[in-house]
Amino acid sequence: MKSTPWAILGAALLAATTALAAPGGGGSSGSGKAAAAENKYGAIAFNKATRKHGYAFNQNTRAAAESRAMTECGKGCTPMMWFANGCGALAVGSNRYGAGSADSRLTAELQARQQCGQSDCRIVVYSCTDRSKT
Repeated sequence: MKSTPWAILGAALLAATTALAAPGGGGSSGSGKAAAAENKYGAIAFNKATRKHGYAFNQNTRAAAESRAMTECGKGCTPMMWFANGCGALAVGSNRYGAGSADSRLTAELQARQQCGQSDCRIVVYSCTDRSKT
C-alpha cells in the first residue's frame, strides 16, 4: 500500500508531538500547551503554472508558516505541505511534482522525489526547522 504525503506527515507529526510531550521518556510532565509552544513549524508553497515556490521555517504556528511560504511564493500559489520540528522538500519534474517531510533533510528529499515519480524530478526547495535532525 502506497503512503500519501499526508499520511507520512501525520505520522511524523504524531511522533514529534509525543516526544515533546513526554520528556525523558517517562510520563507526561507539564501540559500539552507547553509542548506545543516549543514546536517550530515550516511550510512550502508552490505555483504549478509558473513553478514559483516559497518556504518558511522556525515559525511558532502552522498558520504562520503557511502564510509566510505563500507570501514568498506570490499570487497563484498553494500550500503544498507543512511540517513541525523537521524538514520539508519539494521536487519538480517536467510534468509532475512531489512533496515530502521527515525529521531529516535527506529523508524529506527522498520522499519528495519518490512522490514526484519521474526520472527528471529535482529538488527545487527544502526547508528545516532548528529542531530537525538535519
